[in-house]
This record gives sequence, C-alpha cells and structure tokens, in this order.
Amino acid sequence: MVSAEWAPESYARLTDFGSVIEDSAKRYGDEVYLAPAESGIAPISFVDVERFARGFEVLLEQHGIGPTAACALFSNNSSVMVLQFLAIIASGRTCVPINPNSSVDEIAYIVSDSEVRAVLYEAGLEEKASFLTETCELVSIDQDRGFVDLILRLAEGQPERAGRPTLETIAEIVYTTGSTGRPKGVQLTHRNLLADMYGVGRAFDFSRQERFLTVTPLFHNSGQIMTTLIPLYCGGRTTAVRPDMGFINFWHYVDRFQPAWTLVMPSHIALTLDRKEAPAQQSLRGILCGGAKLDPQTQREFEQRFGVTVYANYGLTESTSIATCVRPGHAKGEPGSVGPPLDINEVRVVKENTNARAGVVGEIWIRGDNVFTGYVNHPELYAEKVIDGWLHTGDLGYVDNSGHVHIVDRIDSMVLVGGENVYPSEIERFVPDLTGISEAFVLAIPDKIMGAELVFVYRLADGASADVRTWKTYLFTKLPRFKVPRRFIGIQEIGLDDFPRSQSGKLLRKRLQNALEAALLPTPARGAPAHEGSSRLFAKVAAIVAEVLEIEVDQVRRETSTDNQPSWDSTTHMRLILTLEGAFGITFTPAQIIEMVRVSSIVGIIEAAAPEVPSRPRER
Repeated sequence: MVSAEWAPESYARLTDFGSVIEDSAKRYGDEVYLAPAESGIAPISFVDVERFARGFEVLLEQHGIGPTAACALFSNNSSVMVLQFLAIIASGRTCVPINPNSSVDEIAYIVSDSEVRAVLYEAGLEEKASFLTETCELVSIDQDRGFVDLILRLAEGQPERAGRPTLETIAEIVYTTGSTGRPKGVQLTHRNLLADMYGVGRAFDFSRQERFLTVTPLFHNSGQIMTTLIPLYCGGRTTAVRPDMGFINFWHYVDRFQPAWTLVMPSHIALTLDRKEAPAQQSLRGILCGGAKLDPQTQREFEQRFGVTVYANYGLTESTSIATCVRPGHAKGEPGSVGPPLDINEVRVVKENTNARAGVVGEIWIRGDNVFTGYVNHPELYAEKVIDGWLHTGDLGYVDNSGHVHIVDRIDSMVLVGGENVYPSEIERFVPDLTGISEAFVLAIPDKIMGAELVFVYRLADGASADVRTWKTYLFTKLPRFKVPRRFIGIQEIGLDDFPRSQSGKLLRKRLQNALEAALLPTPARGAPAHEGSSRLFAKVAAIVAEVLEIEVDQVRRETSTDNQPSWDSTTHMRLILTLEGAFGITFTPAQIIEMVRVSSIVGIIEAAAPEVPSRPRER
C-alpha cells in the first residue's frame, strides 16, 4: 500500500511541471526543498521555488526569450542550476542542458541543432559561451544568493501564469553522447518527466521526510528525476553538488547533509571502494545505481563495507531515465538483475519477433508514458527506434523466473570471430573470477583469417601482477576456444592510466578502442615534451595531470585549469586525486580537494603537505 502522493489518482491529476511547483508550494509551504552546498546561499523553501519560477520567467521575457523558445542551460551542478532547470520547464520553454565540459564544436552543434534561442551560462564559463554571441542571446548567471534574491524580487506583484504547457509540450532536449557520429537530441515531454518521476517515486514510496543528494550531472536525467523532481513532488529535501566533487568527497557530503537516498553509476561504486574514507555516521538507506552493468561482487563488497543497500536499475535517455529497478518489498531476482519494470511502463524481451521465454536472451523493448517522442531533426531515426509505441533499445537481455530483467550486452557489440557470434559480455562476466584483475573489457581488432581478433584489456588490482596463462586456462574451462581472447593487454600498455568514462560513468568504448588500435598500430613517435620551469615538483605534477587528462605535457602550465579540459568529468577527477595521492604519499582532505582546480594550487597544496618530496611512494 503506497501513500497518497503515489496513488494512481494522484498521477492522473498531473498536468505539467508548473502545476507541480505551485501545488508543492501550497502543500509544503516554507519547508526546505533545497539545502545549498554553497556558502552564502540560504535554504530554499517550496514557496521560494514557486516565486523563483515566476521571477525567472520575467527575466527570460526581459531578454526577449519567448514562451516557447529553447533555452540552453550551460552550467555545473549547483543550487542555482536546480532552480533554473525547474523554472525553464515550468514556463513552457524547452530546456537544453549542455555538459560544461563539452568542446566548443559540440556546444555549437547542439545550439544550432536544437535552434536554441538563448544560452544561460554559469559565470566563469564565458570562454566557451562567448563564441555564440552572434547566434543567440547570452545570459550570464551568477551562482550566488544575490542572483536568487534578484529573481525573487522580480516575482513580486507578478500574476499567476495565464498560459500553461501541456503534457505533450517538449520539456527538455537531452543530447546523448553516442559511440559514433554526432550526439542525438532526445525530446522529452512534460508527460515523460512526470511519468518517470512518478514511477520511481511509487516504487520506493518516498515521503516528505526523505533527504536526497545529487552527485550525478543535472545536464542528464540521472541528476534530474531521482534527486531533483521526486523531492519536489513529495516534499523531500535535496542538495546538489558538482559530480567531480561529489564523488571524490562523497562521504564528506553524506556526513554534512545526511541524505537517505542518492543515485550513482557503477564506476562510482567501484571508485568509492578504492578510497579509505567512510561516513562518520550512516544516514543513507539506499543508493540507486544504473547507467551500466553493476558487477554483483562489487555490489556485495560495497554493501558489506558501508551497510548501504544498492538498488540496481536500467533505463535509457530515450526512456527518460529508469525503466526497471530493484526495490524494497519485492521478491529478489537472480543475482545481477536490474529489477522488474516500473508500474508506468511495460518491458518485453523479444527474439525473432516473439516474446522470449524466461532465461532466453533477446532485445529489450519498452513501452509507456516515459518513452520519448522524437529525435531533433531525425524523424527517420525515431521511426526506426519506436515501432507501434515500443522502444527498441538495442540492448540484449532476458527475464528470469521472478520477472526481473537482466542486461547482457548491446546488439551492436557483437563481434564475428571465424563466422561465430561473440558478445564481449559473454567473456567479461568471468572477470570477477580472474585473480588480480580489478576491471577488464573485451574489444576486437581486424584479423585477416578470422575476421576479428579478441583482445582482453585489463587493469590490475593494487599489488597484483599479471598471470595471463592462469587467466586463459580458466577461461578455456568456461568458454569455447574461439571465445577466449588471444591477447591480454594491461590498460597502461595502450597508453591510458585507466578506462575512459563519460561524466555519467559509462565506459567510452570508442575511445578505448581508438587507444587500443593506436597501440597495436603505433604512429610515428613524437618529440620529447618540454616542461615549463625547472621545479621538479611542478614537472612531476604536470606529468601526472597530462597523463590523466590525456593532453600533452607541454600544454600544462601553472595556470592550467584542470576542470576546463574536454576529458574532465567526475571519474577523471577521482583518478587524478588518487594518482597524486599515490605518487606523493598524501591523503588530501575534502577542503584541499575543493581547491585543487588549477595546477598551481595542486603544487602549492602538495608543497605544504610534504615539502621534502616531489616523489615519495605511498605506504600501503
């Protein structure tokens, strides 16, 4: 039995997000909705959110941004970004969130493709926004209390909105990264957002006493549905922090804001296990985890060490966010499942155009109110993707006897080896059984005889050594000979410090593939880079920064901003901190990590912490 907020009749009354904001202001009043992580910004109540939405619409009108215009939101996670995101959608305009680490070329493409009328950018990101001056309106947004107060003042005396968006109004356009080609703009309506918010909220029956923490990007659904929209609807409290800071200082923020719930990616679960930190007192009751396959062994280790239940889930940008989820009170499926479907959507596993039996692998199809309505400027792609209301995900999986969904692989990941179909996941599922390996993925390179040669790329666990013969022997007992990779290559052997990932934590398989091919088909060697200055400490820090950020070391200057690089994201930040800690034998404090955004500040912090080194091995 769920509470009234999540009853079907409550869902039936939802019309648009502006009405949700107004209704929440009436129901929850001056209770705190947003507890800012930033100093100087006071807590934001539900009434403040409603006033901010009215005032922000005035600001948009002052800049000539019409009621149906597309507005790009170009910002890092912040309290002000949360308010802008809600206000843009509530006004009936279309929000186009853009990753602040995007290249100038990608930003220009998104702005042009979605016909953005205005770019609302975080003060401090002028360098990337400035080149758009001739194509659209640019509005610099200060991320401080002064801006919030300004907008609240603009709301004074403003009447309630005369026109309202409908359930079919496009609320936002989220650009998917994709493995090849240009990103695609996924059009999500008010109905899509409300449906997924309701489906996830109903699955967990969240109440107004709940506290949430946003550590995934607000420019993607992962930071929007679970930890932003759900607390807005049910009267909970939320806090948004930058993903790079949120993961490297995860337990610091948990101790500070005492959330009960958050959402992360599998890579962040694994990276948090690598850190020594633990919460001073455990407030978390659950962590939702999706975006990629979660290794069951890693999940067990995390739950045992920290006493927090991890709820695996599955979904796509095209399904707004979550479509299936493990949840409290349901029968547990087989290990490794991503749970049963949400109440707001159906899920089928289809093989040869018929529903597959339990345990039989086929393509996963999704149908429901959370399925997107189109790709920007690509109706033909939408027609291929959505047929008779069913979203053909391109993901392979099966349903177990408990009705839980299991993800196997991507259809387009299939490799033909000697005419035989091989899916990398068939091999990767045995990685936890291979002693000494922390993480590994299987790729392929062309082979004249077999068509493709499988390559096993691995990262060793701390202190472990490679034992390829033993690994191969074990795999031969589990797989046909043609499915056992011929080559086993350490990640460092192909020029990477770790597996490349997007800011949402997904493996960038194309970048990994490019690095593998470059290593096996090497290009002419480049000349040795020159370091700036004579400082041994600076030279060592510069080398580490260059390696982790995948840039040339001669591009690193003392004033170089690490978080303004194309490769920068939360996992890159964590790798940089961990690499620096290992190189200098230092464990940085949360306050120090927050300051480490320029090379000069990194050097200064290391000098102050360990002035006698520039390279002291870390004690284990």
